[in-house]
Amino acid sequence: MAAKKKENFFESKKQEIVSLIILVSVVAALYFAKGFFVAAVVNGRPVSRFTVLSELEKQGGAQTLQSLVQKELILQEAKKQKITVSNEEIDAELAKAEDSLKASGTTLDQALAQRGLTKANVIDQIRIQKLVEKLLGSQIEVSDQELEDYIKTNKLEKEDSNAIKEQLKQQKLYEKYQAYIADLESKAKVNYWVKY
Repeated sequence: MAAKKKENFFESKKQEIVSLIILVSVVAALYFAKGFFVAAVVNGRPVSRFTVLSELEKQGGAQTLQSLVQKELILQEAKKQKITVSNEEIDAELAKAEDSLKASGTTLDQALAQRGLTKANVIDQIRIQKLVEKLLGSQIEVSDQELEDYIKTNKLEKEDSNAIKEQLKQQKLYEKYQAYIADLESKAKVNYWVKY
């Protein structure tokens, strides 16, 4: 009987220790994952991450969702047409950006940090831009007459004609993109489960 009481005592202590370990583990997990649940604490009162996300959705949810839908449509269309962007093309664009920023006395990393972006964000943007250029670029042409008229109208230097021509091409690409993406959206089956 004494052996049975002793065995029950140790079993009881063992369960208490296991329960204590579980409790400490849960508290530790909540502490280390606190940023997942709480975004800030103001005078002892928490501001939940859900509240922050809800507010962000109210402020820019519709625009962000629209942008993500358009990005997905571009990726799908590029895949359908077997258009890709190589790492070398992305690296070349990054190098251009770095050179341009270096000339103004800053680095790419500094510029990204100021805008709250990462290199992965920029690479993603470059990839989409390059896909759009490949999808629509052959349809964009800037004639010599358009270039001359633009230089004359804006009283610009002819020495900058290559840069001006590229700027005009980008403007036309943007205009063409607006019509193109509207056409893709009208043909696509997009189910919106969230309304903003």
